[in-house]
Formats: sequence, structure tokens, C-alpha cells
Amino acid sequence: MSENPLDPKLTGSGREIRLPQAPVLVLSGGKSVWLTADGEIMEESIDQARLKVAKTPPLLAHRLACARKLDINPFSAFDILELFAFTFPARQCLPTVRGIAKALDLEPPTALEDQALSLFEAASRLLEALTYLNGPELKSASQIAMTMSRSGWNWGPRCLLHWA
Repeated sequence: MSENPLDPKLTGSGREIRLPQAPVLVLSGGKSVWLTADGEIMEESIDQARLKVAKTPPLLAHRLACARKLDINPFSAFDILELFAFTFPARQCLPTVRGIAKALDLEPPTALEDQALSLFEAASRLLEALTYLNGPELKSASQIAMTMSRSGWNWGPRCLLHWA
């Protein structure tokens, strides 16, 4: 959480934290873009997205804003902002896909399709950063992840499985 995981002198635990088999969702205006777990990009209407999120928790940025855009109650999701705050609790970023990309030194995406791909890359980088935790930081992160998992945090089980 305090070290830079992109520093070539540092090594992770050798075990990766796997991304969930969840589709990536990006919303803008009256349309949604999905990046499926198979790597397919699909554009759909907001109405279709509304039905999909009820079936499978997507990977997205800012779950509550997405729920407002879909005009539905908050739903279960893998929110990249939550993972960012857990991985780098002292760092700030704008609560958007572009904000996450900038905070992680990724090329800020513009097109919705690029935003979906960027979200996937950002999640990969954040989970990779967590593999560098050790000692007291790892113990603390594990305890926090356990507590958050009990409260329904979707990222928690992925982290805990890796740290077990």
C-alpha cells in the first residue's frame, strides 16, 4: 500500500490476484458499452444494461453514479474506485475512468470502448499492486478486507483467497 508496485526492484508474492469473471460496464448518455469476460466489446442501450446488472455484478467506476444513470437502486458490482481506495488509501483520483487511468499512469481513454479496456487494465494493476504487500501491511490489509467482505465488499474474497 505504500510501496510502488511498478518499481522493478520490488517483487510480488509470485501469486496473482485474479480478476473476477465479470463484464466491464461503462455508461455515457443513452448507451452502455460492455467488455465481456471473453474480450468482446458490445454496445447496448441503457434499458438493456439495466437488465444485465441485475443478473451479473459488473466491473465499473462509481457504482452509485452508474445506478443513478441506469435509474435503478444501487446494485452489486466490482467498483474500481473501492479497489483503488483500498490499494492506495492515501492517494486521490477523480471518480471517473479517466481519473483512475491518470492516477495509475495509464493513457486516459476517450472513447467508451477504450474506457472499458482501461478499466480492465486498471483493475489488473491494482490487484497486482496488492501482491506486493508483506509483513504488517499485509496483516492490516487482510483484516480490513475480511471486515469489508463480511459487509458485502465484492473485492474482498479475491484478496483474501490470494493472501490465505
